[in-house]
Amino acid sequence: MTARSSAARSPPRSRRCKLGRMPRKSKVAAEARAAQLDAIRKMTPDERVRRVMGARELGLQLYMAGMGVSREEAIRAIKRSRETGRRRS
Repeated sequence: MTARSSAARSPPRSRRCKLGRMPRKSKVAAEARAAQLDAIRKMTPDERVRRVMGARELGLQLYMAGMGVSREEAIRAIKRSRETGRRRS
């Protein structure tokens, strides 16, 4: 027996992730994506803006609930995180 245990062995070659290989695409996911794009294309610009604003509000509510902070604190924290790593001009 070798020094390595069977638990420390790497998986067989066929199971390893290949970096150059593209992931398989699901037909169900493609159909759902096409349906969503079709629905968005049929929206008026005003409906699209309302949809984005609704998603923004949902994200803010989820952040507030997850972090246990007020609305103002959540907005400040999100703005601060956007600025991280940016160079001043």
